[in-house]
Amino acid sequence: MKHLDLFSGIGGFTLAAQSLGIQTVQFVEIHDYCCHVLTKNFPNIPIHRDIHTFHPQPNQYDLITGGSPCQDLSLAGTRSGITEERSSLWFEMLRVIDEAKPKFVVWENVKGAIYTGGLSEVLCGLSELGYGFDVEILSAAEVRICGKGSSWLPTPMSYSGKHRPGQTKLDLRLRLLPTPTATQGGDFPKQLKAYLPTGQVLNPQFVEWIMGFPIDWTDLQF
Repeated sequence: MKHLDLFSGIGGFTLAAQSLGIQTVQFVEIHDYCCHVLTKNFPNIPIHRDIHTFHPQPNQYDLITGGSPCQDLSLAGTRSGITEERSSLWFEMLRVIDEAKPKFVVWENVKGAIYTGGLSEVLCGLSELGYGFDVEILSAAEVRICGKGSSWLPTPMSYSGKHRPGQTKLDLRLRLLPTPTATQGGDFPKQLKAYLPTGQVLNPQFVEWIMGFPIDWTDLQF
């Protein structure tokens, strides 16, 4: 099975595909740092830098995956909808799907897509191309990230309060920094940090592990 990885980021979909014996043959990713991470971990997979200029051939891929930008759909973002500047890149993904005509499509996004109308738009577009669909809402615990069964690992969530005297390790919560925007691309390594309420910084390796990536996945030696 040949896999096209759109909005590839640092390669999460391809890492999962590899574990299932699926061959990723093409990345589409615009951010410089992400491209460096992809090249480090998948040196033999070509990267196309702009989805607007990417035009596949019919039946070139069996599977297309993509997590199109979520900023306009996220409940923590603008909630302005899928037609706004960043999240409207979904329609470029839809165009690529139409041109490539893969057997399978996986679209990943935030839960806010349900409430902002984005999911309805996506399903409508896929339906018009003749695809059936199934919608899954997965918690982090369901995919091994920050499992609730762990007796000590804190659950990623927003934390705005102060450290309370006598607070134990079980009470701590992580505050994860958001995905960097295009203008923050150069600072991407600095974004891969997590903070405890005490102000202590958890290193990138911990964040890689908590997100299910191999240790040092994003470590680049320039």
